[in-house]
Amino acid sequence: MKKLLSILVFSLLGLNVVYADDSYETAFKKALDNHQYYFKHKGKNYTTDTKDKPFDFFDHGYKDYRSSAKYMVENYPDDKSNKCLRFKGKEWRFDAYLDYEIDGWKNKVLTKSDNGKIELVLYLSNGCYRPNSYFKILFENKEAYDSRTNFFEGREHLKHVDVTLNINHYIDKDLNKNGKQELFIDAGYAFGMPWKESYYLFEYDENSIELVKNFIANDWKERLGISDYFKAKFQVSDEELSKIIIEKF
Repeated sequence: MKKLLSILVFSLLGLNVVYADDSYETAFKKALDNHQYYFKHKGKNYTTDTKDKPFDFFDHGYKDYRSSAKYMVENYPDDKSNKCLRFKGKEWRFDAYLDYEIDGWKNKVLTKSDNGKIELVLYLSNGCYRPNSYFKILFENKEAYDSRTNFFEGREHLKHVDVTLNINHYIDKDLNKNGKQELFIDAGYAFGMPWKESYYLFEYDENSIELVKNFIANDWKERLGISDYFKAKFQVSDEELSKIIIEKF
């Protein structure tokens, strides 16, 4: 009889152990311990996101955006979510990750001066909801200007500081007729509403490039009204643009 009771007790303990190992909480903890975003429990996929603490790949040993995206693509190629992951507190898309550098950014030369010394380069992130962007001016392949000082400094406290630029520009002109070549940029963007535009006039020669003037139009009354909001083109002729450059810059 004692032997039978012992068998029953151990059987019940065994059932409890099995039940504990098969619980959602155990599966969740195991996934976290293994630094996994997704885990399976009773045939269904779950994430290790919680309301207070979304899974951040950087916090779990992933050193860069690309390694995080690689994990998602290789382990969950048929993922039906919004194709996003969190890395260093920011939301990134993980599809097409090979089109981006290791940090999740790629760049594109928008224009180049005839002498080959000046380049306007746009940088785009693989942001989840919209690409973050900024531009740089390069002189002889060295950084001469970085627009992030205009768009991001002082806004670090905001939850979302993504900026998607719509850039219109001209280069190798002298519309103000002072003997120096110009690079003019109209960068439209929005922090929510309203739409803003930031204007830049650079002058350059064979030896250097200089920012002559930069100002931001915060509402429609201040805008110069020269650019298409949705396409990379000017709405005015060179003659009209020349008048505006001379007047405003």
